[in-house]
Amino acid sequence: MFGTSVTYAPARTFKAEKAVSADGSVCWVIASDEYELHSESSAYLASLRSRDCSIKTERVSAGRVALYLTYCAANGLDWAAPGFPALSRFLHWLVEEPCRRGDAGGERSRVIARGRRRTRS
Repeated sequence: MFGTSVTYAPARTFKAEKAVSADGSVCWVIASDEYELHSESSAYLASLRSRDCSIKTERVSAGRVALYLTYCAANGLDWAAPGFPALSRFLHWLVEEPCRRGDAGGERSRVIARGRRRTRS
């Protein structure tokens, strides 16, 4: 390998993006760092809208799905079929890796990482 150079491409990142239509309605989509829509996750967000979920639910879900897609891309995982060990590593990463926005001291709690479960009485 002497005399050759290897270039590594950075992993793609995904972001939740707010989309406002001409009539003023708001929806959320997930786009890559190259502004390509991630069609499957955007379809999932559309399904939330069709079930009359709150726009806040859609916004939070968009951010969480974008984070998951970015993690999968950075770790070479197939987002659609990661397997149990990979999901376990993702959960561990959610707890151990500091938040980028720096809230709560930059750390997520285990409750936040696993999601809050609501029960109805």
